[in-house]
Amino acid sequence: MNISDVIDQLEQGKGYRDDVSKLTAAKIRKFVYSDTPYADCPANSSIPTHYIFDFFDEYLDELDDTPEHIARYLHALITSVNEMNWLHRVDLALLRQLMPTFQGLLKFDFRRMNRMLNDWGMTQLLDTFTHEDLKIFLSDERLKSEGHYNHSSHLYCRHILFPELKQAVSDKDAVRFESLLLTYLEALARDHVRDANIPDYHGTIRQFGLKYRTALPSDAIQSLIALLKGQGDRDRDVAILRAALPHQPILAHGRTANVLLEADPDFSDLFDYLCHSNDDLIQQSTAANALKSLIFQLDPYLWIQRHFLTDCYHRDGWLYPDSVIEGLRAGIAQAPELQEPLIAYVLRYNFEHYPETFAHKPADLWRENPHVRMIQALIREFGAPCLWTCFEPRSAFDAELGYAVIASLTEDGSLDEQKTERDRQLLRDACNDGLTKNDNDSESLIAYVLTGENEANISRLSLQKNAEFPRLSTLSDPHLQRFTRLMLNGKNNALFSPYLRAAQRLYTGTPLRLISDVVLEQPAYSAIAIKGYAEYTEAFIAANEDRRYGYYDWEEVKYLRHHAQIELCYLQQHGMPVIQHMARLPAKYKAILLPFFRHRIQSDAEAVRLLGLLNEKHKGAIAATKACILSLSEEYRQVVKDTVISDIATYSAQQEINAIDVLCELGIDSETASQCLMLAKVPSSRTLLITQGQLDIRTLYTTADGTFDLDAYLADSYHRPKKSPVDFSQLMLPARLDGRPSDDAAMQLCLIYQGLDGYQNSQEAAAITSVLSPESLSQFAHSILSRFGSDIPPQNKWLLSIPAIHGDTSVMKALATLIEKIAGSAKHQLAGHLIKMMGLSGQTQAYIEIDRICRNAKKQSIKDAGQEAFAIGAQQAGITKEELGDQLVDDLGFDGDHIPLDYCGQTLSLILNGDLKFVIRKPDGKLSKTLPKPKPNDDAEQAEQTKQHFNALKKLLKEMISLQTKRMEDAFVAWRMWSFERWQVLFLGNPVMHKIASQLIWGVYENGQLIRTFLPNPTPVDMADEPVAISAEAHVGLVHPIELTAEQLADWQNYVDDWNLEPLFGQLSRDVVQLKPATSNQYSAPCFSRKTPATVINRLRKCGWSVGSVRDGGSFDEIYKELDGLNVGIEITFDGDIWHSGYGYESDEDTVTAQTVEFYRTGHLNRGSYVYDDLQDHKYADIRLTVDDIPERVVRELLLEAKKAFL
Repeated sequence: MNISDVIDQLEQGKGYRDDVSKLTAAKIRKFVYSDTPYADCPANSSIPTHYIFDFFDEYLDELDDTPEHIARYLHALITSVNEMNWLHRVDLALLRQLMPTFQGLLKFDFRRMNRMLNDWGMTQLLDTFTHEDLKIFLSDERLKSEGHYNHSSHLYCRHILFPELKQAVSDKDAVRFESLLLTYLEALARDHVRDANIPDYHGTIRQFGLKYRTALPSDAIQSLIALLKGQGDRDRDVAILRAALPHQPILAHGRTANVLLEADPDFSDLFDYLCHSNDDLIQQSTAANALKSLIFQLDPYLWIQRHFLTDCYHRDGWLYPDSVIEGLRAGIAQAPELQEPLIAYVLRYNFEHYPETFAHKPADLWRENPHVRMIQALIREFGAPCLWTCFEPRSAFDAELGYAVIASLTEDGSLDEQKTERDRQLLRDACNDGLTKNDNDSESLIAYVLTGENEANISRLSLQKNAEFPRLSTLSDPHLQRFTRLMLNGKNNALFSPYLRAAQRLYTGTPLRLISDVVLEQPAYSAIAIKGYAEYTEAFIAANEDRRYGYYDWEEVKYLRHHAQIELCYLQQHGMPVIQHMARLPAKYKAILLPFFRHRIQSDAEAVRLLGLLNEKHKGAIAATKACILSLSEEYRQVVKDTVISDIATYSAQQEINAIDVLCELGIDSETASQCLMLAKVPSSRTLLITQGQLDIRTLYTTADGTFDLDAYLADSYHRPKKSPVDFSQLMLPARLDGRPSDDAAMQLCLIYQGLDGYQNSQEAAAITSVLSPESLSQFAHSILSRFGSDIPPQNKWLLSIPAIHGDTSVMKALATLIEKIAGSAKHQLAGHLIKMMGLSGQTQAYIEIDRICRNAKKQSIKDAGQEAFAIGAQQAGITKEELGDQLVDDLGFDGDHIPLDYCGQTLSLILNGDLKFVIRKPDGKLSKTLPKPKPNDDAEQAEQTKQHFNALKKLLKEMISLQTKRMEDAFVAWRMWSFERWQVLFLGNPVMHKIASQLIWGVYENGQLIRTFLPNPTPVDMADEPVAISAEAHVGLVHPIELTAEQLADWQNYVDDWNLEPLFGQLSRDVVQLKPATSNQYSAPCFSRKTPATVINRLRKCGWSVGSVRDGGSFDEIYKELDGLNVGIEITFDGDIWHSGYGYESDEDTVTAQTVEFYRTGHLNRGSYVYDDLQDHKYADIRLTVDDIPERVVRELLLEAKKAFL
């Protein structure tokens, strides 16, 4: 693109209503391609400003033209735009580079320069023009109205004089500094803000008829200059200035003050500079020192702020108390009448900002609060009574806090009487507001708290049921402790929690310590207090759910440590039986408090008391109790073990479950497990004991012939329930192999599964079913599915575990049909549960059904359940999920290379053809796709049965081929490897898998490198049909074309063609996906098209991809796939949020594409509902991968899968 093309765009327009006329575009073209002087450029102010933005945003990167043409075009365009708002949005440095005439154009165009007068624009102007050019511009009267600047700042002072003044200091030019300082202050006196509220821009705006800038009277200006020069009549001139300075309410301070001195930023910045500079030139300046002295007299509060407060005074307060005291002495010596106002101001400022100190630095990190140090210094200098008298708080909170702190820091007791009176008034006001029930109670309470008298009467005093406490933390220590004893008298238990909030000393590292010391005085107190501490802790934890930066925030105060935890541990360390009291608390409080006592149990008794807390169903409480027990020392662990073994028979069902769980986690031997098994009643406890104790239930109960002794087992273990969990009259009960009644056995089987949690096999259930007739057990399972099926209530879903775990092939198929029916409904969670239960069955048919269901499922939860089912089955079998998948192969009844088929008096053979379909080989060797028609004298019934069997085999073969074809492509993508020994069993030992393998090219790998290739035809041969010798330990996998030379690739393609092999998938011809780096570890994929969200998501999920974390509004923007065998994951982030609605996957736009592609190490990235972790988070830096970190073939295949989804 060149400038001519850009002018074409200008002429053609973009559909805007205010497009450029053809005549204007023609004039610009003529100017660009001529030698016309820049000064003669035609300008008509008719071009919309968006064409400037278009040039920089759309055209510049693609522009290929001479600098002269670009400069002339920009000159013509800018002189012709109809507005100036573009100046705020364009990079002027770049514009100056492209258009050398821009600086001169702007310099002589006041209209354009004036548009730049804001903070951003001034920065650009300062970078664009010389200091002298700006002096001329900023002194232009057109920037003013009636002599005053139309801006919130005095432009000349801020941008010209102030830099010159600083330069004079740098140059050590005292004379120039003095002159500039006088000029600066006189200019401000003639033009300063008159109100604390300044409009953002265009100061010509009037509000209520007033201008925002004003001038001091001429006599006041003369007085100011005289004082700054050390001349004139000081008293008279100060009086004139004080009368002339306008006063307004200053919002930042909540008081009326001199606007020029405190609201005008030009004066404030100057005064800050003078006060905080240590340069000798400023320290010795007549005008600077005269200004400081003048400010002390005009506004001592401002003088204190600028001299003695740090820049971040809200956080750290005073610089150095001693410096403040020294300054106050000097100021008071100069003006004794200001002593009380100065002390009052320091105190007021101190306590108004006292809380903010703790909002930025934790209370438990302060060795000594800076505000406290300031008060201590004032007490030493002026005495505590003086501070008490001078203090003039502006709010009730400041008054309570200030007087309390002053009194607490007074060590000589000189303020005890005054503080007692303030406490009396606080209590009186509380009683009047409804704290007590009557006047007599009020008087008794006040008298006791202040004097400690009549404590016996207080033991019976109860406060109003819904009493609200004032801020009691400001009571003196003895008064607060007595009030605490009142709260613990047994009459006010329900109020103790709100009392803790009212009485806590927030601005200390241990806000509750004074109260805790009282709680420890009597055992009765601790029993009352524990719930209050629990509720306080609950609130503290809730306030810090989103804790950041390592601090705890509590009522606008920061803490480094969990002070609620510290206080509870303090109580325990000083003898309070916290664990014992905790037993009476609701379960949620146990879950909250118990984690505090890990590794802190100090006696046998406390360790045993933890067992009493196991009688809970609350998961959080049980988890916290178990964690506490597991943290015990070895000595206390043994105490717990012995107690469980001796008391297990007395436990409730829930306590037994939890106690056995703890016992097993502590470590249990087979002898102890056997001992407990005889006493345990709950099935899940018994299962755990059998598993963890490594017991063989069949060995424990064995008949003389070595079979499981069901009767002996039932005699010890079966307890007939008071109410049957299921109505057996509606089911076909299984039959025992010995013919004896099986009702009790069936009931025990049901009780076992009713009591089991999670996904685990029960030895007891397996032992029981081992002595039941397989046919009757299958009928029992089918009757459960028929009777209940999808209508089973949630509380009885355990019953479906029996068919899911113990069903035969026919049951698994029936169960799979049920799961498919409910997988897409509101009961999809039940479907997922049943899939995971099927994973426990260990049956090949179960895994085949699971794989099929999950590949076709639309819900992510069903796919996830399938993955978990395979993980369960693999763990149970002691193999990997991939190895379990290898077993999803049925031999279909093959005998060698054929399946015998008896039909109408002759033996036929089913064999596989090249299309992986059955053909029938007749005795004469002829082939047919269909069975011959029966003859009239043939057995018609037997012929029909054979026909049905044949059709069933064809269906099974089709399903098997479909499943294994997909598995082979998955193995190809994931670069799956087998040992050659295992490969032979899987692929050469099964005719179907042999046929599948013979249509693929295989390779032998060493250390990830391909060393030879082969194809099973029927044994491994190379492309010359020569046998390939492979060791049993060699690693074998599917070959990728990038691993082959061009010659090898061509030879194998010719081999496939010569043998008329039909590849299962395009193994030797793979597309390539090009990535474009976006960052060091993020990529974009320009070749990905845009498709509807539903299309992309559904296609990828069929390939094993999963949607990312679901966040606000049920939306997500990521999809990922993880290859566990390689520890590699790929994540695609879409260019918009996607959500699942009743119409499928949707987004704001009709289509989506991939915004970024990323790779990572698996096993570390958190995902889930409302998980906001991102791969680009700093904590995941170590797991992010580039394409160079991953085998090229793996990267290619993952990207190809993704690309196909976007086609």
